[in-house]
Amino acid sequence: ALPDTGPTEAKRAVAEAERDSAQQSRASAEQRIAAAETARQSAADARQSAESDLSSARAALAALDSEANALRKAIGAHTSSGKRALDSLRADPGYERALAAALGDDLEAQLGGEGKRRWAGASLAEGDPMLPHSCSVLSDHVQAPPELARRLAQVAVAAHDGGQHLAVGQRLVTLDGRMRRWDGYVAEEGGAAAAERLIRMNRLEAIEKARPETAEAVDTAQTQLTAAQQAGQAAETELRMARTQLAEADQKLRTALRTIDETAGMLERLASRRAELDARLTDMRRDYA
Repeated sequence: ALPDTGPTEAKRAVAEAERDSAQQSRASAEQRIAAAETARQSAADARQSAESDLSSARAALAALDSEANALRKAIGAHTSSGKRALDSLRADPGYERALAAALGDDLEAQLGGEGKRRWAGASLAEGDPMLPHSCSVLSDHVQAPPELARRLAQVAVAAHDGGQHLAVGQRLVTLDGRMRRWDGYVAEEGGAAAAERLIRMNRLEAIEKARPETAEAVDTAQTQLTAAQQAGQAAETELRMARTQLAEADQKLRTALRTIDETAGMLERLASRRAELDARLTDMRRDYA
């Protein structure tokens, strides 16, 4: 009358397989959780770094734009309606004061036209005197209209005025804005307003060249921030899924262990009952014999 142990043993085998599967799933979930937490921390660090870079890049771009606007206003406020020589000149950085000192008030004269003060232009001549060998030619450091070519070709530039000999019509200017003329006339810091305008124009040009790179830095930092945010969201999603897997594995493991315990108990009781009946049967056979 004892039940067959086969179904119970099969049930226990299934529970043991489920236990092993649940333990593997649990170990996998723990690894996923650890990896997701690491990814989340990395994403948080990357996001913090990107936010800092973005803030710095935006501040740098805003500073450039603010300075550029101020320079445009300052330059525009001193722009005349006529076509002045000053409006068509560009000096290499560092040579603005030298150019302003070399031309002085002549910078306000118009280019061509019929103005009372104008640059009509003059061609270079083979007989024009050479500048001192220790000096450079101002025209090599200036972008100027052709009307000023001969004038600039007769202006020497030096770091310091060492009393170099000047031919008739020549001038020597220093980088700090000192001008000495061939006839002995000397002007200290001449053309300060024009020099300041030239400096502002050079600075504005430098800002316009630097702005694309700064704007690109903003875009790069924004892209990195977006990527870090997406990575953080992905890590959070993975973390939730891994925790769900861990909870499900724990539930399956508990169920499998409970089933194993129950089937083990049932098999143990059946084995005990069978042993008891076998002993009684042995006694009865002895008595019968």
